[in-house]
Parts: sequence; structure tokens; C-alpha cells
Amino acid sequence: MGPERKPAAKMRLLPWTSELGKPCYLRTNDDDGVLAMLANGIEDAQLCTAKTELRSAEAVLANPLSSYGDMKYAVLRLTEVLGDALRIADSRWLRLEDARMSDDAEEPGDDPEGPTLPAEAFG
Repeated sequence: MGPERKPAAKMRLLPWTSELGKPCYLRTNDDDGVLAMLANGIEDAQLCTAKTELRSAEAVLANPLSSYGDMKYAVLRLTEVLGDALRIADSRWLRLEDARMSDDAEEPGDDPEGPTLPAEAFG
């Protein structure tokens, strides 16, 4: 038997961009690592902010006395939080795809949670 092979590291789209606005990725197999946990916390904060901004925009729209500046600011903030939410959705979709592909690659009987029987059980 040869040395045990580690699974290939997965690429995770992070919830922030570089200084040039390019996507940032984390290459890891450790979903509980420091950077992965930081990314999870930032994603949670971004989604919470999106909910808050949506409620604020709804209030601006409901107020017939809202100014053009109020409307413009609400649209600006909604654009920002929608971009964050879409990046989070892309990141999570890619992770789901990675999980699905790794599940498809496993051989039958490789599932540690599934039932296994010795060959003798089948006669």
C-alpha cells in the first residue's frame, strides 16, 4: 500500500476583492481554518447589512416626501449590497459544485456513513 493521498485543495471565492477589484480566492481543504472562518464572518455581516439596507430602501420608497438624493443613496447602497450578495451566492454555489463533484468521484462503499457489509454476507 502506498502513501495516503490527500484530496486536492479546493478554491474558495472570498467575500472581498483585491485592491485592483479582482476576485480573491483561498486554496484550502480546511473549512475551519482562520481565513475560512474570517470569510464566513464577513459573509454573515454582508448579508446582515443587505437586509438592513433593503429595509431602509423600502422606507425611502414608501415615503412620498423622499428626495432625489435619498433615492439615489438608497440605490447606491442596494447596488453595493447586491454585489456582495451575488459574490456570496457564487462562492457558495462553487463550493456546492465541488462537494457534488467529489461525491460523484467516490467509489461505492467509500462513504464512511453508509452501510458496509463483508462479502461473506452475500453468500
